[in-house]
Amino acid sequence: HWGLEYERIPSREQRELADWLLRQGVDLVKAVTLMFVQPMELRRGKEGVTDRLVVYSLGNFISNMSREHTDGGVIGESRFR
Repeated sequence: HWGLEYERIPSREQRELADWLLRQGVDLVKAVTLMFVQPMELRRGKEGVTDRLVVYSLGNFISNMSREHTDGGVIGESRFR
């Protein structure tokens, strides 16, 4: 749970933290509920480096909230090998 609730785009701080985590070798950044679905980014790896995924917010999976844009959610499945 990171960023500002009810924001539809990632904040500068979210993007900076995602960048830092990826530089540390993290392959997947997946955050949940800021009440809204936010964008996802596939960061293409350079030669020899795997692609990495940043999911800024999956939104609300189940919600009885009435505020606009709070009725959506995304299911994100991750498989590791």
